Amino acid sequence: MLDERYEMQKLMFEAYKGRRPNKVDNVKIRVSVFYNYLKERLTETAAVVTGRKLANNKEYEGAPRVSQQVVEENPRRWIIEECVPACQILWDKNIYTFMCSDGIDNDSWIELEIDCLSEENKAILEQIKEEYVCFPYHPGCLSILVKGKGRKAQEELINMANRFVMQDVPSKHATSTMKEIYMKCGCRKEIDNPDYTPLEEQLANFSIDNWGKEIESPTIIVFDPTKVTKSDDEYLEEVGAIVDEDTGVIYKNQFHYNKHLNYINSLSRGIKK
Repeated sequence: MLDERYEMQKLMFEAYKGRRPNKVDNVKIRVSVFYNYLKERLTETAAVVTGRKLANNKEYEGAPRVSQQVVEENPRRWIIEECVPACQILWDKNIYTFMCSDGIDNDSWIELEIDCLSEENKAILEQIKEEYVCFPYHPGCLSILVKGKGRKAQEELINMANRFVMQDVPSKHATSTMKEIYMKCGCRKEIDNPDYTPLEEQLANFSIDNWGKEIESPTIIVFDPTKVTKSDDEYLEEVGAIVDEDTGVIYKNQFHYNKHLNYINSLSRGIKK
């Protein structure tokens, strides 16, 4: 880490001074890099000791997006400590989280997909919006924010998560169709996109109403039934999908199906929270 910072500082020196650093310059750069590194570490340690920040697990990496299964299997690899307990409470209620704040954010927040909530939980979210700072970060999502970092922020997020109730898994992320499974197994083909408009024509007809719209690809991938050569059971086994015997719903894998069963069991026990 220090070597990388040193090389970056050398490049900045050359850009600013218009020359390569000499031996004296190099010593000054190394001292400056080491001093700033120690200052950062001491500041972070002081924040952890005073509770203004929680120390992250050593394996913490963070990532823009990973699957629900991956993040649940090793949450402290992907999520900062402030958000972990609240996320686990939400996951136990089959509320899949979309994203969380990371180490560079000054505040702590958890992002939820609105359409992936049950009607009851959508109503609860409306109540939460009246009491918490909420902001739209990604389309169709809402981030619930508490000020600052540390134990207090962690506790506030836990209180927020406890207000939601148990729900079934979101079909958008947990279930599939046979057509989707066929395509995942290679039963697909590429065809011309009937909705495609050449870029030159799009630019010529540009208006403010089209601002931000994605430019369509000239080709699209569609299902090819002629490539289906095996039974449905064989394709299901190939991708690890599970079919519920009672409803016929296809769950993407055992992970999502087990979470659905937890919901069914909670209904029989009359458990909501």
